[in-house]
Amino acid sequence: MKKVLLTSVLCLGVFASANAGGYIAGYGSYNTKSEAWGLPIAVGYAFENGIRLEADVFGTSDLSDTKDNFGMRLGLQQAKVLYDFDMAKAESSLKGLKVYAGLGIGAIDYDAEGDYMGSDKTMRTFDLDGAFIGGVKYSITNDIAVDLQYNRGWNYAYAIFDGNTNSTSSGYNVIKLGAVYNF
Repeated sequence: MKKVLLTSVLCLGVFASANAGGYIAGYGSYNTKSEAWGLPIAVGYAFENGIRLEADVFGTSDLSDTKDNFGMRLGLQQAKVLYDFDMAKAESSLKGLKVYAGLGIGAIDYDAEGDYMGSDKTMRTFDLDGAFIGGVKYSITNDIAVDLQYNRGWNYAYAIFDGNTNSTSSGYNVIKLGAVYNF
């Protein structure tokens, strides 16, 4: 068991990123459960050992359901711990390519008003949120990269809908494509 653990740690060290510093990322995102598009922005810091700490600052989306004409605004904040695997250290032809994995936890706050099911309704929901995260990042230059990210998440929601309360839990999938600027 100790040999397996030691080998795993050494392998992770070989693949670790050597680019330390802060960054900002802007994404276009799509949530497959709510069928919503968003524009989240993330800020983070990458350490030399391959670990990154990242926070989604906000995301906005028009979650309009065309059937019910019920518009929503989404505010999202999530703290993430990610680990970069620098593929160039394993294979020189993969220079600039990083694969990463991690976890995120945060809170989602929904506010909605609109014509829902033929009458004016208001809704306020607070969700606790968590996600398993994986992605691929390709550096175009030392400062700019393209990032494709997948989040498999879950949330626990407490909703107040027109004065009535309800709680639910559910899973979701989010796909993000964006640009990263390292500073």
